[in-house]
Amino acid sequence: MNVPEQIGDPPAWLKDDIAQRRVLTLNQAVVDGSSEFYIDGKLFDNLTFDDVIQVKLGSTEDWVIRNATSVSSGAPHNEQHPFHIHVNDFVVIETGDWDPITNETSNRIRLNPRSYADTVNVPWNSYVRFRTNFADFVGRSVFHCHLLFHEDHGMMGVFDIVDSRGRGAGANQRLPTHSH
Repeated sequence: MNVPEQIGDPPAWLKDDIAQRRVLTLNQAVVDGSSEFYIDGKLFDNLTFDDVIQVKLGSTEDWVIRNATSVSSGAPHNEQHPFHIHVNDFVVIETGDWDPITNETSNRIRLNPRSYADTVNVPWNSYVRFRTNFADFVGRSVFHCHLLFHEDHGMMGVFDIVDSRGRGAGANQRLPTHSH
């Protein structure tokens, strides 16, 4: 059986101007004998409002997800991370190798968009670049590693989709660092 190169037409917004480029780094450390998993050096339970990514409704963004969870960068094991984002689909447009020590990329592969996704695997010492359009939801949402152990041990982040006036998350949408 032949598998088609592309499933459906690529979304028109892939050609939109990029409102923001973001780079997120996934990594791990062992603290007092327990594994902790981070996004950009932060545990989910320690996030503050300064750590919440703000995106604008109707905008198209480029996100690069890098995986520094490798023995060569100080982690106890080489770990893959299936990166998952809630609410919005994305289209993977590039993959490659990334050295967390030198910050150099290699073996870059530009991809023809095959289909929408909400989860993509990011192998250790590599990166995935995707494009997403925040089309029709205003409010707070999350992204995280889709391995439950990693997610439960801190590898989760928060983003707010805001309208043209900067309004988005409701007053009762708190972070783990705030008492409920």
